[in-house]
Amino acid sequence: MINYNRLNSIRSKKLIRHAFLELLNENEYRKITVTAIVNRAEINRSTFYSHYPDIRGLMEDIEIELSDELKRIIGNYKTIDVINNPRPLIIAITDFFDINKKMFKLLLTSEDSVRFFENTFDILNSIAISRDDISYKTRTDISYIINVQYYVGGFISVYHDWVLGKIDCSKDLLVNDLTDIIIRASAYRKINKTAE
Repeated sequence: MINYNRLNSIRSKKLIRHAFLELLNENEYRKITVTAIVNRAEINRSTFYSHYPDIRGLMEDIEIELSDELKRIIGNYKTIDVINNPRPLIIAITDFFDINKKMFKLLLTSEDSVRFFENTFDILNSIAISRDDISYKTRTDISYIINVQYYVGGFISVYHDWVLGKIDCSKDLLVNDLTDIIIRASAYRKINKTAE
C-alpha cells in the first residue's frame, strides 16, 4: 500500500530545499526568511515547521545528509584497497564534491562555515582512525593518528578551495594530483619501514 503522507512529506522537503538553495543563490544566508522559503516553494508555513524548527534546522539537516553520504562513500572502500590504489576512492569523493558543489559552496561561505569545516574534518578523521580493517595497534599509534590528521586536513583544505574556485583546475587534474600524493606518501612510508 502506498503511504501518501510519506510521499507528501518527501515532496514538501524537496520543495523546501530547492527554494532554500535558490534563495541562497540570490541572498546571504542570514537574509533568508521562512516566509521567503514558503513563498518560493508555494507551501504553507505549517508545512515548513512540520519538517524544520527554523532555517538553521534546515541547514543542519542538509549538512547531516551530505555528511552521511560522504561516510557511505568512504565506507565502500577497504583501507588496504585505498593504500594499494587510492584512485577509485579519490574519484568517488571528487565526484561527490562536484555533484554537490553548489551546496558545498553555499555551506562554505555561510556564517556557519567554520563549524561545517570542523565537522567534516572530525567525521573523516574519525572514519580513518576507527576503521575495523585497521588493527587496534595501528589505530592507536600516535604516528598513525598524526598522519591521518595531516592528510585529512590537507584533503579537506584542497576540496574547500576547489569548491570555492580558489584552486582552478579540472576534476581530472584534482583526482590525479590527490592520487599521486597518497601514492608518494605510501611509497615513502614503505621505504622508511624497510630502512628501519
